[in-house]
Amino acid sequence: MPEQASASGIPTADRHRNSPLVAGAEPASITAVPYTYTIEDRIVHLAWSGVVAKEDLQAIGREMPRLAAELGFAPDVLHTFDAVAGYSFQPIAAYALSLLRKRVVIPYPVRSAAVARTPESLALARIFIALNRTRNLTMEVFDSEEKARRWIAAKPVGTDERTIPGASS
Repeated sequence: MPEQASASGIPTADRHRNSPLVAGAEPASITAVPYTYTIEDRIVHLAWSGVVAKEDLQAIGREMPRLAAELGFAPDVLHTFDAVAGYSFQPIAAYALSLLRKRVVIPYPVRSAAVARTPESLALARIFIALNRTRNLTMEVFDSEEKARRWIAAKPVGTDERTIPGASS
């Protein structure tokens, strides 16, 4: 999988629907996931597509802590759902995963913005937000990527690991 560097020199990665490997998966359990991601300075941009399944939520739940550890900081996240056709999991399954995710420690405030423009993508974004139990993670839904990026950029000064003593990941 080719990696590129962003303007800050942080590697970017792309996870394609038909070709990605789930980090840490054994060859027999490798699955495709319906998102691509790029690292844009201090933001991980997740572009979702297709029908999102419970296994996809599990995969991203493993992937984000791995990315944060690799980057050396907990990034803000931009979810775009333009290519989402729907979801195939029961909300109770997503709730159970959110309880597991609650154990993940984010040492300082981060923001997660979701861009949703269709009823299907709005439903998925609302599920993500309703089930958020993670301390220091604030989530919002927007109807444009521009508004979402502005909200992320407007994060109060002094709320990341560069300014909070001992908060480095």
